[in-house]
Amino acid sequence: MGALPPCVGASCDPILASVNLRTTTGAGEQAKGTRARFVGGRTGEKPWPDYPGPDAESLDLPQVSGALETVRTWLFSADTRALALTGCPGIGKTKLLASLREHLSLFDDIAVFAASAGDQEPSGDLFEHLDRAIGAIGPRSHLVVLVDDIGFLDPGRRRALLELPHRHPQVRIVLTTHRKDELDGVLTLPIRPLSGPVDQITSDADPAHSSEVVRFFLRRLRRRDPTFTLAPEDIGSVTRICAASFGIPSDVDMLADLVARHGLTAVHESVSEDTPRNRLAELLGDTDSAHLSLTGDEMVVLASILALPGGAGISVLRHSLPRCDIDSLTRSLVERGLVFGAEPGQGESRGRYHLRVTGFAVASWCAGQPEVSLAAIRQSQADYLSAYIRRMAAGCFAESQRTVFAEFQYEQRNMRCAITELVGNGRYAQAVALMCDALPLLARTCGVTELLPHLLPIIREYVPATAQERYSLAELAVRVFAAAGEQEAAEVCFEDLSRLAVPDRTEIALLGNLVCDGRGSEELAEALAECVSADRKRGDLTRLSESVSEYIACLTRMRLFERADAECRTALFEAMRNGDEYAAGSLLLWRAVAACATGLGDTRPYLERALTKLLPLGPAATMSAVATVIEDHHPRDPHQDGIDLAMVSGSISRTCAHRTDGASAWWSVVAEADRRLSIRIGAISLQRWSAAGASVDLVDLLCEILQRRWNGNPTGAAMSRRPGMAPLGTADPHLLKERSELTSRESEVASLVAMGLTNKQIARRLRISEWTVINHLRQVMRKLDCNSRVQVARWVHDLESAATPAEATRP
Repeated sequence: MGALPPCVGASCDPILASVNLRTTTGAGEQAKGTRARFVGGRTGEKPWPDYPGPDAESLDLPQVSGALETVRTWLFSADTRALALTGCPGIGKTKLLASLREHLSLFDDIAVFAASAGDQEPSGDLFEHLDRAIGAIGPRSHLVVLVDDIGFLDPGRRRALLELPHRHPQVRIVLTTHRKDELDGVLTLPIRPLSGPVDQITSDADPAHSSEVVRFFLRRLRRRDPTFTLAPEDIGSVTRICAASFGIPSDVDMLADLVARHGLTAVHESVSEDTPRNRLAELLGDTDSAHLSLTGDEMVVLASILALPGGAGISVLRHSLPRCDIDSLTRSLVERGLVFGAEPGQGESRGRYHLRVTGFAVASWCAGQPEVSLAAIRQSQADYLSAYIRRMAAGCFAESQRTVFAEFQYEQRNMRCAITELVGNGRYAQAVALMCDALPLLARTCGVTELLPHLLPIIREYVPATAQERYSLAELAVRVFAAAGEQEAAEVCFEDLSRLAVPDRTEIALLGNLVCDGRGSEELAEALAECVSADRKRGDLTRLSESVSEYIACLTRMRLFERADAECRTALFEAMRNGDEYAAGSLLLWRAVAACATGLGDTRPYLERALTKLLPLGPAATMSAVATVIEDHHPRDPHQDGIDLAMVSGSISRTCAHRTDGASAWWSVVAEADRRLSIRIGAISLQRWSAAGASVDLVDLLCEILQRRWNGNPTGAAMSRRPGMAPLGTADPHLLKERSELTSRESEVASLVAMGLTNKQIARRLRISEWTVINHLRQVMRKLDCNSRVQVARWVHDLESAATPAEATRP
């Protein structure tokens, strides 16, 4: 890629700043924040040559290299100042624009200014940045402005943008759009998504080409592409074409029948033409007789969610059926148990819906069957959820795990409902299979103990029919009982498991480490080492992550810290190579333990790196990794473990309060962790220790816990601290507040100033900006009549020394 022009130097840094623009790469697609910036170009010795006009009439998307040459030729022809790439949504115009940006950056005398999608209101600085970019280019260079979807601009700003090439001959504009009425006479270059002559989905398309358009639409449905939606004008065009092809009287009929025919299931002929538009079908019966009655509009909502889960299908309906209250219909289906998901306003800007029913209900309706059995719907629900969780579990150990953890937060409640229904209906084998599928995700999100209430009735009543079913049940019981702290029950289940004919004996070593109650032995370590070696040879990322973690935990319990650290280094390289952020964060925590125990390194850098990887995955992943390190200690002290985890939970609650994305999911996880801890240490003690942890930075808190547990200081200062006291090494903010007019935050700032911390360190400790610290410190100095930080620190120390012991150590 070419370098920036010499004239585009440090003085033009504002051009590199973020420009938030509201746009989409296709109608209904979720916007992505990017930057408007220069990406290449050098000043050449000769002016840009005049290129002849293009020969091609449209771009064939698979031929990307030829398409880029065509765009460049059109762009720098004598009469061209702006060029629009048109085509239906979702065919790859944005990707082509990104490829064009890289292509143009290879030329010495071209600078590129890219304005891409954002998620807020249009920035008023766009034209200011453009003016600076135009002024920065040399007299013999060109500036190419790439704008993805010009629809984000209002007509006045759009007109001003398109007039730039007329005022500045060196400027060229390339934009993408799917609406021709936005072009205002700009030269258009259609992008052809199909191999045939159809280049756009339009209402007046040739009927001979309708089947090709339908195939393109169906391919997108089969891929379950969550970002693919249609604009209102496009959905009307597609439905008219499909209605002409299938002989269906209305577009609403088409949407449901199209999905049922080609999306998931094969059905009989479509419904008769006299079916009413607003009531396509009514399935007989009621809930008392185990049957459901659905209106036609509800059927269409089900079909849309079936085709495009995760909220995209609902977006299509909102555009295409403005006469219907789609949110009310969806809410009704959620209440009746046919659809599950989070409604708008529960931590997301839009609802995330998935279908409990698979293609069974749609197929039955289209086939003309008079009724749909509720039991059949429930059975298909568990099958769908099992497959969905298996896909998420596979992504849990890949680069997409951030998305997977976020998705799983919304699906855990639905999974519990499905397991409850399966157990209530006596379908124990399917319930056990669903829980086993979810174990990899639950183990990384502190959710294994949630299976205990479902497992107990299964153990009492379920009689496995095959050896594999017996093994699955025994393995599930060992893992759940061990996670819940029921060691005796876990050991009994492990003894039963060890007597079974297991195809892979290395699994026994993993489960044996779970029931060892914090003990370690050389024999167990050797068995786990063999398990790690076998998993590496198989390339099983799921098993390898677990076996490595258990092996390192065993070595740490045996106080073989150097061996554990060496294994951590090897496993950390593998985790980083595989994109497993959770495993990398957990291994960094174990390296912090080794550094703390041996005294050969600083613990803080490892903890900071670990939290950098774990916190973006969510509070559940962070709590899971930290709890593994805290509780995996011999001899175990459940009460002290509960106190430490309560403080960690309080610190994470403070982190949760500062987050804006997915805040409800953060709070729900912390609340669930607090509920389990209150059973262990009591509700009052939990409240006090959580409040104490909320006043401590998470890194400082973990450093303190590890020093106490692994540095030979079990009775250190941290254990003697009472709930409600200030963090270790600080003055008590409550005392400062009582003896002065300072607010709570000002008291915290004053106590940290007395420790000798800088403004930047105080901001990091309190998780506020440095300017906020400065403002608080100014208020402190004004209220205390101090002229310097030294006087503030002296005032704090004098106050502490004058305080009685009871005041200095009160809870």
